[in-house]
Amino acid sequence: MLAVMARRRFKLGFQTRRRRGEISTTGKFGPWSAENVGKTAVSGEYSFQQADLGVFRGIAGLLSSSGKFSGALDRIEVQGLTDTPRFTVTSSSPQVQLRRPFHAVVNGENGDTFLQNVAATFWKTTVWSEGSVAGRDGQPGKIASVELASKEERIQHILLLFARSERAPMSGMVSFHAKVSIQPDKDRFSRKLS
Repeated sequence: MLAVMARRRFKLGFQTRRRRGEISTTGKFGPWSAENVGKTAVSGEYSFQQADLGVFRGIAGLLSSSGKFSGALDRIEVQGLTDTPRFTVTSSSPQVQLRRPFHAVVNGENGDTFLQNVAATFWKTTVWSEGSVAGRDGQPGKIASVELASKEERIQHILLLFARSERAPMSGMVSFHAKVSIQPDKDRFSRKLS
């Protein structure tokens, strides 16, 4: 068995049509498991800065995230904080800050990500979610599948995310449970959403 143990700083960059994003990480990788690469241990801290959400047609904002990770390469547990100061649905005008802690499980072999019990609070309303961004056999790209729930929250805050006016068309309390799926194609956000 080959033993590899490293504590290094890595920087990964990516370029979108509009803006660059950068991931920096410091951590440990190994010892290497030659028989089953997915069982190779990983741990460390990461920082992800200036990711342009505008590449997903229909939403906008610059996302940043930081946190810690540990586990095996095929099941990396991530505890982090995400911050998008001016998130917006581009068909509407209001901007809102989304800043929340999260817990996720990432498969480092294929990039599939599973979010667990994430609470997004905007204005005075909280929406709970969990789901995945994962590939499916025989289908290119990854599908985002998310379950959303809210209990006795303000409907005007939820509707205002999608309204073109400064006032929501309704007000009052709402409880709901929804399942959302976003396909990995190049169509507009509203057409990819089901």
